[in-house]
Amino acid sequence: MFSAKPIPSSFKTCLKGTIFRYNCSSSGGSNDNAGLPMNKISALSNVIKFSRIGSGLKSKFALFNLALINHLNRNSRQTVIELSAGLLARCADPSGLICIELNLPTGKIRSTVRAGNFGDYYSAYECLSGAMYPLPLKPVQYVIDAGANIGFFTIYAVGNLGVSVLAIEPAPGNKDMLSNNIAELPHVEIVSVALAAAEGIATFELAAANTGHIDRFNTGNDSGQTCEVKTVRLPSLIPENWDPNSIWLKMDIEGAEYEVLRDLLQAGIKPVLISAELHDYYHSDGETFIRELREAGYTVTIEGLGENACCQMFASLDTDAKGKAHAVSH
Repeated sequence: MFSAKPIPSSFKTCLKGTIFRYNCSSSGGSNDNAGLPMNKISALSNVIKFSRIGSGLKSKFALFNLALINHLNRNSRQTVIELSAGLLARCADPSGLICIELNLPTGKIRSTVRAGNFGDYYSAYECLSGAMYPLPLKPVQYVIDAGANIGFFTIYAVGNLGVSVLAIEPAPGNKDMLSNNIAELPHVEIVSVALAAAEGIATFELAAANTGHIDRFNTGNDSGQTCEVKTVRLPSLIPENWDPNSIWLKMDIEGAEYEVLRDLLQAGIKPVLISAELHDYYHSDGETFIRELREAGYTVTIEGLGENACCQMFASLDTDAKGKAHAVSH
């Protein structure tokens, strides 16, 4: 149960008030008011749908506001963002954690986010909503969560698919939250290292927005704080009994993804599915990288290329290329 201040208004009252405040722009970025009521209804429908994965009114209320913050962030509705953030903060326990119980297909899972930490809010929504990581159509038994953050993709994978997970997270603060969030999940192993193409020690830049990274990959969100981390090649971490044809690799490692994925392919390991955030796509010659994946037998799609040159990549290993994937060896 929660140990938190009473919620000042009911779930339905919060929704009613939000309908009049929520004024998202059209998907094309126009400020024209034509069609806005339908956009409001569509967005609020998504927010309400997301809240329903909560178990109990307080969890639904927290998820409703968390989803609302994510939708409003894309439309710069700062006043309502602050309102929802304030309501979320009222759900926090004395330690500053917001406990959210999730009702997922494999059962109920308890999770927490840090009150006022928008990086936690965005991560929870992006993972649990399936917006960035749709559930795969191909059967998978194993998941590698590279850049596990505070654990919401791992929760999403276990809660929906019942898979075994290798969760990799180097940032100490995130790792502590990750450990707490997956404590009750079966078949999940945490490895606190940074992925790279070579093993060694690196300086890790911490970031307030949960976008920490090895110092040679600049994301522009550094907090000025650093720590030393061990760097490890991904092929050395994959359990020997994991068949690559049953592995879904999720990767969000803030710029290191290009070298890590190339190293994986050079080792002859081809996960059947790869979902990765590609950072600095243009300066990192992302088009060449995509071509290399296609030559390795993957069907690749990318979404979301914008001004920040960051995109989401989905790669599925073609059926005739599966037999070429090597068994994991160290």
